[in-house]
Amino acid sequence: MILNRLTIYSRKKEEIIKQYTFNKIGLNIILGDKKDDSNGAGKTSMVDSIRSLLGTKTPKDFENKTNIINADIMLVLEVEKDSDIIYLSRIITDPKYGYVKCGGDLNFDLDNWTRLKDTDYKKETEEIFIKDDKELEHPSFNSLREYIIRDEKIGFGDICLISGRKAINNYFILNYLFLVDGKAEKDILELKNKQEELNKKLKIIETLSDNIIDIQIKKKKIEEELVALIDITKRLNVNKNIDLSKDDYQELKKEYNDISHKIIKLESIKEQYEENINILKENVEKIKELDDVKKFYAQIIEYFPGKLVKNYGEVLDYYQFMVGSRGKFFGEKIKKVSTMLDKIQLKKCELQEKLNKQLDVLQSTTIVEDINNIIEKVNEKNLELADVKLKIEQYSQKETLKNDINNMKQEIIKQTNIRNEMFNIYKETINEAINRFNEILKVTYNEGGVLQFEFNNGTNKNDATGRIKIACSILDESSHGKTYMKINMFDLTWLIQRVENDACLQFLIHDGAYVKPDNKQAKYRLLTYVDKYLTKKQKGQYFVTLNLDELESNDIKALKNENKVIALLGKEKDKDRFMGMKYS
Repeated sequence: MILNRLTIYSRKKEEIIKQYTFNKIGLNIILGDKKDDSNGAGKTSMVDSIRSLLGTKTPKDFENKTNIINADIMLVLEVEKDSDIIYLSRIITDPKYGYVKCGGDLNFDLDNWTRLKDTDYKKETEEIFIKDDKELEHPSFNSLREYIIRDEKIGFGDICLISGRKAINNYFILNYLFLVDGKAEKDILELKNKQEELNKKLKIIETLSDNIIDIQIKKKKIEEELVALIDITKRLNVNKNIDLSKDDYQELKKEYNDISHKIIKLESIKEQYEENINILKENVEKIKELDDVKKFYAQIIEYFPGKLVKNYGEVLDYYQFMVGSRGKFFGEKIKKVSTMLDKIQLKKCELQEKLNKQLDVLQSTTIVEDINNIIEKVNEKNLELADVKLKIEQYSQKETLKNDINNMKQEIIKQTNIRNEMFNIYKETINEAINRFNEILKVTYNEGGVLQFEFNNGTNKNDATGRIKIACSILDESSHGKTYMKINMFDLTWLIQRVENDACLQFLIHDGAYVKPDNKQAKYRLLTYVDKYLTKKQKGQYFVTLNLDELESNDIKALKNENKVIALLGKEKDKDRFMGMKYS
């Protein structure tokens, strides 16, 4: 992977404001043109732009800057991968997105670009830069980027302890950069975490040892209480009781309805009998009216026909007999019906009272409430019983847990030994790195130093088991600026290591790395050594930011003549600034 070119384009003006072409091999110096103080020229802004295009957020220094907003700046980084060109872009006013274009000539028509959300853009940069690494399990490109692009703010305190990151992750990243498999610590830590979980369970169980007898007695007591409560619920079968009440109610209701029908029928019969008696009485009265007719005829014709007189008498006798005999008959019937009605009415009242009682039972919630209370108690006891059983079961697992813990300890020891043997496989790679570091140190300061890789095979709880710890030291490193130089040489060692083994990620960016060291010749020797080495190998890029006064003027001149200065930045004129404008 080669970083080819950085372009700053104004979408408002539709023109390229600035363009920086990088050396594909060797040294790339971003130089501030003023002595004493070239802050504000844009060296760090240039590095931050590259960092942003490789997946971080848009630099804060670019936010809410009027000139940048008005120009509508589009940053484009051209990279080369296996002879293929890939363009990565960020629009400063659109920080939530990144843009990718594969192949073709550089153009700024967004219809030709793939627009990606920030998270997807980061994934895409990881695919581009480290996807092809099949040999080692690699960290995320996001975490690697902090080591590949070190800056003076947080990157030069120590070789690996970048602020905010756990040591286990720091060493994993450095092992990867030196082409050493460093995942042993993570794998063994998983086993140790499992062991710790087993130990926690054992401690809980061991707290039960003193009162396990009481717990077992409590279990028996709860079981007896449950039996008693369940027995009560069986005897107070609500559904059954309610069903019985329903059946009784229905039978009573049927009987009540039958009696009601009988009463209606008997009352109808009684009314009919009474009606019959009334009709007989009415007929007698009508016949008696013939006496008036008889007198009327006697007055008119002084006689009444004999035949009519005879018929009148017979009819009158008949109806008088009917009133006497049938009326008595109907009267007896009425008495019987009335007696029956009185009895049935009494029965009806009794049934009505029973029905009301059954209805009260069906409508009452007392039984349901009682049984619900009992069920709640049953549930509570079941929970208590479950808790007690769990404790007893846990206690019964005590020996099993001890065996599991011992087995886990043995597995940790076994895996530690295996990973230690695997670490020995990398001895040659490690020795190459150590020799290279000492060679760089010899060229730079004409002295020796220490670069050490140590496998931690301790298996105690607090041991970082499996960690391949990397230590680096040089003479007088606490002196002014020498710590920075130590980190420079350390990083350049892994860069050359990757170039030598043709691994991915063959570029390194240092921003502010040469500010503090006061030995100008040592800095120049280091820079030229790396440049010559990479040029000879025809691989690898090293980007650094420098000020004019950080090297001797002759050395600066030589580097310029060799085209190692890819950006000469100043702030006296806007055209000399990184973006060709003052924005801060």
